[in-house]
Amino acid sequence: MKRQSAAVFAVFLLTLLLLPLRVMAAPKIVGEFFPSGEITAPQAPFLQYEGKKDDGDSITMWYVLPKDVLALAGAYNRWGDANDGRDGFAACFGVEDYHLYLQTDASIDDGPWQYDAEWDAADWPGLDVPHNLAFHVNEGLSNNPRKARDNMELSWLTYLEKGKEGFLAPIVAPFTMSDGGVNYHYDLTNHTLTVRCRLVLEYWGDSEEKQRIFSPWSPETSIGLNGTQKEMPAPEAEAPPVLPDATNAVNTTDATENEKPDNAGEASAFTASEWAKSELEEAAALGLIPDRLKGADLTAPITRAEFAAVSVKCYEALTDMKAEPYAPNPFTDTTDAEVLKAYNIDVTNGTSPTSFSPEELLNREQAATMLTRLYKKIAIDGWTLETDGNYAGTFRGMYETPAPFADDKNISGWAKDSVYFMKAKSVIDGVGGNKFAPRATTESEEAAGYAQATREQAILIAKRMVQKLG
Repeated sequence: MKRQSAAVFAVFLLTLLLLPLRVMAAPKIVGEFFPSGEITAPQAPFLQYEGKKDDGDSITMWYVLPKDVLALAGAYNRWGDANDGRDGFAACFGVEDYHLYLQTDASIDDGPWQYDAEWDAADWPGLDVPHNLAFHVNEGLSNNPRKARDNMELSWLTYLEKGKEGFLAPIVAPFTMSDGGVNYHYDLTNHTLTVRCRLVLEYWGDSEEKQRIFSPWSPETSIGLNGTQKEMPAPEAEAPPVLPDATNAVNTTDATENEKPDNAGEASAFTASEWAKSELEEAAALGLIPDRLKGADLTAPITRAEFAAVSVKCYEALTDMKAEPYAPNPFTDTTDAEVLKAYNIDVTNGTSPTSFSPEELLNREQAATMLTRLYKKIAIDGWTLETDGNYAGTFRGMYETPAPFADDKNISGWAKDSVYFMKAKSVIDGVGGNKFAPRATTESEEAAGYAQATREQAILIAKRMVQKLG
């Protein structure tokens, strides 16, 4: 009997030894980064709705990636660089490659969720319905360990005809455009839209049989009639954890610093106008407040050097690229690295061939113009400050000119396109009475500081650019 039991046990042990490794234990990519077997749930997302515009409605969702996902992205880049790309990653983490997705689910008026069990299946392509009326529910995420916070366009409406079907069709209603034509918009005055999201890690080995792990669904957020949404989520202040065995690939200290989001540890305490504080909190979370302005009085006028630093932050947030200083330095009155970065990306030039005048104050039309240059640099192929005039027609075709400000005659000719572009895109506002206050036009206005751009105004323009034009 003992011999028979021993034989049975030996067969059982041999069977275990012959089982594929992925059945015995999860691969290292799961064990190292998601030891619980699931991804940390995202925070509640934030929905940004822009509606009743002649060119159609849009719904954008902002989301924050948890630390374990950022740590994985950092590892992918570090081990790939140090160990010959994907082969190095496979050697370290036991899989050939992986994809990371953000799945977004929605409900209308407390009705059923879109979610179906097929969403859990590997290679599920998403919903096969018109893109105008359904959310992009299966968004691929990039391996950027520095971008804790990002956004995606969930849905939009263009010129629709009645009768189109899709998840959002019940909340689509007609409206009359400025030219008398009829278009459709999402009716969130009479309806509530609720959204949640989750993260999906899809990985595979030599056999290319794909496996998946998931995060729990995030807390819900809702907008519209019974909306509960309050604040845009902010990334966690601390950096992702140091990865295991990091010394095998790169210096541990450098790796940890490289994984830290740009906005990690930013202080949100500042002196500012009450009307600006909530948006400044959002700007801080987006990493748009330069170090030199943290803790400063943001109601004060902004200098050219300070505005250059804000512009660089905005450029880096919009492009996910680091700006580099121009060399050699053309200016004799500053060696400020942020100024040289802004000069290099064509946001600004000098007040003379050899002077920048870093402490000179900016007015509102100058601020609008400089940040519009930043947008042109990103959006128009081949644009430079030197060749700006060659692209005037291209730029004017990118927006519909809004009604003029009451003080339009005071806006300098060279600044008008920029001012009205910013107004058309809801990036910049007037100062009341439908006035823009572009610049001082009299000695008394100049002495009183009329139309000077303030630090908080500059930061909020940058914040709105990232949110609306990103």
